[in-house]
Amino acid sequence: MDANAKNSNRREIPVEAVIADGGEMPVYLKIADNAKHLRELGMSDRAIARALGVSDKTIAKAAVRPGLSPR
Repeated sequence: MDANAKNSNRREIPVEAVIADGGEMPVYLKIADNAKHLRELGMSDRAIARALGVSDKTIAKAAVRPGLSPR
């Protein structure tokens, strides 16, 4: 069987897509500097999360950013 016969059942399907530019910076990046400062003051991740209005998981994600040591 030649290549053309093998691919004869294939059809082209037109596709349109909108690619989002991402817009805003993720929350964990926005709060990383504040979280670092609050950690330096001795606050726990849970207390920082409450103070910044985010989850403790968001604080943990911000912690993996360079310059912010995990707790």
